Amino acid sequence: MNKVFVLHKCAYESQSDTSDTIDIFEDIEDAKKEMRSLVSHVEESKFTENTETSIAYSSGNWFYNYYIDEIKIIPKSLDNESAIVKWARDELTLLEDTCKNDPDALKMQQTVNENLMDLVRCISSGGHSFMSAGYTIDMFRRLAMQKPVTPLTGADDEWDEVLDDRDGTQQNKRYFPLFRKNKDNSTAYDVESVIFSDDGGETWFGSAYLRKFYETPIEFPYYPPTEPRLVYVKWEDREKMEFTDITNDEDAKKKLREAARLRFKEVEQEFLNKQNNKE
Repeated sequence: MNKVFVLHKCAYESQSDTSDTIDIFEDIEDAKKEMRSLVSHVEESKFTENTETSIAYSSGNWFYNYYIDEIKIIPKSLDNESAIVKWARDELTLLEDTCKNDPDALKMQQTVNENLMDLVRCISSGGHSFMSAGYTIDMFRRLAMQKPVTPLTGADDEWDEVLDDRDGTQQNKRYFPLFRKNKDNSTAYDVESVIFSDDGGETWFGSAYLRKFYETPIEFPYYPPTEPRLVYVKWEDREKMEFTDITNDEDAKKKLREAARLRFKEVEQEFLNKQNNKE
């Protein structure tokens, strides 16, 4: 969008202040339609001006004036941008280049890049020091991820109504992944405190069964971590839920990744074959 149309709505009384409001439209026809609707009740004889983009009329001691302005939106000059904004723009352009052979991916990346540039400009224009900029980014990250920015107290008013009468399960209102049972904070558990991968890090999942081997008791006040603990597992017997922790075994993780990627390629090829056969 490189321009907008501003509908000015001005009303003047002979012995009072002016009342001015505006509406903004991307399409001039929408602006004209709205302007016409405002004067649909006015008799023709009362108009002192009546064009496509400007209307004026009087009614008693009041005088009305509606008009449409075309406003061009001029992007901020790159010369006036801060060094960090220019740097971010260059980096994101390089990222776009990696998607240039995939139109769908490129379109998505361009949309994301616009949002990222808005955030970078916001930080750049805030007059932050290096320390306060880092603090602002950290707080935004927590808020965007729906992580509380002050510790949870465990007080009863932080917990929602009982979800399951069998064990009195309650969910925390401020941090949705946190639960407790029977209104007892000592039973609290964070379902996002640890996540697992059984394909070398290609995909991740939560598991109540596995989590019980790794989670530590929740103590209040509780400040949820930004990132979960990552645990890599290899199933020795899936039916019996027997596994080996391979978090520190790079060779084992690599083998699982390679096997997972091979399976994905096989599934993808099978799907393509089916599509070709239908055609």
